[in-house]
Amino acid sequence: MDKAVQRWLQHAMLKNRPQIQELMQQKVYEGYQHRIVVKDNGLIRIIPAQDIYYIEANDDYIKIVTKDGSYLKKSTLSHIEQSLDPEHFVRIHRSYMIPVSQLVRIEPYEKESHIALLQCGAKVTVSKNGMAKLKTLLGW
Repeated sequence: MDKAVQRWLQHAMLKNRPQIQELMQQKVYEGYQHRIVVKDNGLIRIIPAQDIYYIEANDDYIKIVTKDGSYLKKSTLSHIEQSLDPEHFVRIHRSYMIPVSQLVRIEPYEKESHIALLQCGAKVTVSKNGMAKLKTLLGW
């Protein structure tokens, strides 16, 4: 059976060589998710990562805020943090994760904490550790 599969793969690669070469030249997403799947009123909704404004921890759920609204998913922020590309998403607080592309500016708030202003108009808290992550990611 293994030989038959190998022969089929070789045949498919020869037959579809231009498409396979094109796929191999494309940038691989390196194991990170580029979308989040949620259930929304009995429907399955696929949220592209680039549509996410921010993600907020909410007990045993996460709230994903997008231009189309907010969605709850039974998951933890830690799990989502591991699944999204750390070059594009950063956890700035134990309760918040943002795409770096949404960041407009950071303002001081209280002792050792800041507020991140996002393009969508939201203001989210940045912890001391979150600020250190941002500085590293942004090269400050």
